[in-house]
Amino acid sequence: MSGLGQKAIPGISMNDYSIGALEALSWVLALLTREDPTIARQEIQEAVDRVTGGIAINFRRKLELL
Repeated sequence: MSGLGQKAIPGISMNDYSIGALEALSWVLALLTREDPTIARQEIQEAVDRVTGGIAINFRRKLELL
């Protein structure tokens, strides 16, 4: 097993960034095939907003530590 509970694929090595990108793209693809495009877009936007909101909070904290 590699990071994030992912099974290793023989002959393929992925860092955490690559694994995260693959998970995100897989999630988007699943949404687009299961949901109405409007609902999928809304769910994707909500996820982006949640991540970027967390980044902003962490960035402010990092600035305070300087």
